[in-house]
Amino acid sequence: MSPSALWWINRADNMCPDENRAYVYGVSQDPIRGAVAANLTMLGEGGYAPGGRGLPQRFPHPASSTFIQNNYLRVVVLPDGRMELLHDPERLAQYDNVSPAMRLSPSLLNTTHPAGRVIDSTVEIVEPAGYLSVVESRLELEANGRGFSETRTLTMQSDSPWLRLRVRRNGPPGRFVSRVDLPDYDRIEVGDEIANVVPRSSLAPLVVSCTDGARPPLALLATEPGGLRSFSWGDGHLDLHSDSAEPFEIALVLLDGLYRSQQRYELLRFLSTPRESMAMPGEGGATVQNLLGMPVVEVVRVRSNARGPYHVREFGRWMHRGAQPSRLHPGEDYVKVYLPAQGRAEIRDYGFIDGIARPGWGCQYTTAIVDCTREQSRCAVDVEVNDITSFLFAPRLRFAEPIARAWLDGAPWSYLDGDELFLPNRQGRYHVEIEAGAATEPHLARTFADISQASSTMNTLTFTARLPEWTESVPDGFHFAALIRHPGRELRGLENARLLRGGRDASMIQFDTGEVSGAL
Repeated sequence: MSPSALWWINRADNMCPDENRAYVYGVSQDPIRGAVAANLTMLGEGGYAPGGRGLPQRFPHPASSTFIQNNYLRVVVLPDGRMELLHDPERLAQYDNVSPAMRLSPSLLNTTHPAGRVIDSTVEIVEPAGYLSVVESRLELEANGRGFSETRTLTMQSDSPWLRLRVRRNGPPGRFVSRVDLPDYDRIEVGDEIANVVPRSSLAPLVVSCTDGARPPLALLATEPGGLRSFSWGDGHLDLHSDSAEPFEIALVLLDGLYRSQQRYELLRFLSTPRESMAMPGEGGATVQNLLGMPVVEVVRVRSNARGPYHVREFGRWMHRGAQPSRLHPGEDYVKVYLPAQGRAEIRDYGFIDGIARPGWGCQYTTAIVDCTREQSRCAVDVEVNDITSFLFAPRLRFAEPIARAWLDGAPWSYLDGDELFLPNRQGRYHVEIEAGAATEPHLARTFADISQASSTMNTLTFTARLPEWTESVPDGFHFAALIRHPGRELRGLENARLLRGGRDASMIQFDTGEVSGAL
């Protein structure tokens, strides 16, 4: 799918039912790397599609199962409350029967209590899809004739190789053991020590790995120790010893490329100190700082009257970033930022950057603004076209004021319309300058041809057309068309083109690749 194929102009409340709309908005912002929580009602064992439509079964779990995933990890919560942990080594969020996904844990957290047993389990999807997904799994247990409950909150965020798992209990006091089954893992690292078996230890960050390298290493971090007392490692399993007085949270981090074992202490520091929600103080926006010596993806909560989308400045460029309205925190949005080591990002409401320009319709995800400056009625913008698509005839910038004249990389550029300036349909970095005001010279306004040069005087317009980069040829008899605006005058002559429809202010012409000129 083209990165600019989907763009929501506003919240279409009548587009679909409320429970589905959250998925449409959330998943379309980042279809591969997004965080998603849902049920396997359609494609699981005994599900609607395999049973009713004769489709092949895609997932080896019951249709009543619930999953939470991103492009790195998936947790499947089974009807009996057990949880399986899967990993996609390709990071494409593919966990079906034909994917290379591997199972890391057949039972992610199995809690035991003396004389206790599970009598019921329920699952609630708290945050469905987008940059952050949250699922709550609630177990009703019985011990010594008394009932109590255990609630596990699973949290995943977009494009991040970790899972948060928070446990809280309501019931009689006592010691509990929560077991993480890791049958393919045979080595544990505590501090600088590596061994096959490590006795009960402190809550220092742990790394479990496979001697044969068949599974990626996993770090286990006590991000909120609370009632968690200690870890112990045995034959292919890790036990978490806790009591019922306080909740606790752990994080499982995949150490597969992005992070190394030696960074687990910095990961613990990052995941143990969640950032408070941030207010957007008008045009100044908010700044997110990364004090760590490693890159991180952070999902921040933003309070703004505009309610998204937003501009995010990352790696020296202003990028469009959609917002995920929070259900856990009404009135706030989740916004994802990519932070380099010791770097920062800025977040602003989605408006004209520095009151000058912003990406035009349809190319918000494919263009980035590097810099904007203004001197009286003249504005300059450095812009990068990072991708092109056949869904859009040209990437464009939208300015806060109408454009009278423009220059591209120092040369006159007459490919504009009102407050929009169209760029060559090619990847690259461009320097744009405009003079604000009403356009009086003729100018090219619309065409699917890729324009490499466009200039005009009061009486002439000349442009050079070429095939867009996304095609190598066109069928015989194919011609391009273009809309030309010439305020208050008529087009009187054409070279290498023919008139389709003329008027006093605008004309439609037909042409092939090469240089085209018109006279007024």
